[in-house]
Amino acid sequence: MAIKPKEFEENLKALSDVVKKLEGNEISLTEAISAFEDGIGLYKACRKFLDEADEKIKILVESNELGELIEEDL
Repeated sequence: MAIKPKEFEENLKALSDVVKKLEGNEISLTEAISAFEDGIGLYKACRKFLDEADEKIKILVESNELGELIEEDL
C-alpha cells in the first residue's frame, strides 16, 4: 500500500488500526507482512510530519532589556 500524504491524525489512526490488526492474531502470515509494511510506511509519514513540525516551532523569548525578541529552537 502506497502511503498518500494525509493529515497527521489520519495517519496515526491508520497506524493504530494496523497495530490492532497485527495484535489480533487472526490474519495470515502473508497478510501480517503486508500490514507490517503498511505500518512502517505510516510510521515514516508520521515521523516526517513531526520532524517538519518540530523545525517550524520556535519559542519567542525576550532577549534583553530593550524588549528585543529572539527565536530559539524548541
